[in-house]
Amino acid sequence: MCECGAAEGDLHMWGCDGERCPFCGGQLISCSCCYIYLGYSYEAWRDNCGLPLGIYTYGLSAADARKWRAILDHKGRVPHIEFPNICVKCGCINPALIMYPTWQWDYYVPVEKRKEVICNSCFEAIRKAVDTYNPPQLVSCTFCDGTSLSFRDCWVCAGTHEMNKGYRGSHGSKRVRRG
Repeated sequence: MCECGAAEGDLHMWGCDGERCPFCGGQLISCSCCYIYLGYSYEAWRDNCGLPLGIYTYGLSAADARKWRAILDHKGRVPHIEFPNICVKCGCINPALIMYPTWQWDYYVPVEKRKEVICNSCFEAIRKAVDTYNPPQLVSCTFCDGTSLSFRDCWVCAGTHEMNKGYRGSHGSKRVRRG
């Protein structure tokens, strides 16, 4: 059952964050299809995403929201279907979902598996195996107290602190010298 109360095969309550968009497959409450199908020019790289300021600031008007809902009803809303999370390494079903700092996920999990679910036991086994032969050399960011593999990859400020503008390393990238 979905958090909104929808049983498997039933439609989500309007506004549920679990509902998928029937056009793009993304999360319905956050995709940009409503603007596109209502005839607005949506361009994420432009100021206000290219939308009228009122819509960008306050969302769709009541009239536009009704039109969007009619478009969805005509297309066919996506019903709730239960799909379990499965650990890609051991196959356990619906493991506890634990968030790791980005630097840890990127360091320990191979690129092709980073969009998959990995249970905590498997992640710890991967971490132990990697650390046996290749432990990470962590640094502390001197500007924000974040920890990462390099200052440039600081998981808190991403190396963008104003004081990080002083040194130009190879290829023109801006970096702070480390002792």
